[in-house]
Amino acid sequence: MERRCAKPHIGAFLELAAWQRIATGASSVSREMAQKSVILDPAPPWLMGMVAADAGAQVAKVGFGLLSRFVPDNVMKIAKDVAREAAEKGPFALLGFNPFAVAGQLLRLRRPPAE
Repeated sequence: MERRCAKPHIGAFLELAAWQRIATGASSVSREMAQKSVILDPAPPWLMGMVAADAGAQVAKVGFGLLSRFVPDNVMKIAKDVAREAAEKGPFALLGFNPFAVAGQLLRLRRPPAE
């Protein structure tokens, strides 16, 4: 491919069954990559970052299921309420301020006034 056209930017190789599992939501790309049903090579860093984030989400999902067996129901209710509030109001709702807005204000204060 490189000799005839150009160096490939991304290569995706997967079994039809793996694609069907991913498309229906029965599996994820990271899980299929772990099982060697999907190969991404070459792959840009941003894509591998997304696959890694997906793998982290899968681990968190399983961990949540295991942890919920040992945590009392009232504590789980509090955690679910906090997660719901963060989803509705944004990721910085629990902080009470937006750290990006604060950083922007600080950067504006550092700049000399326009003449």
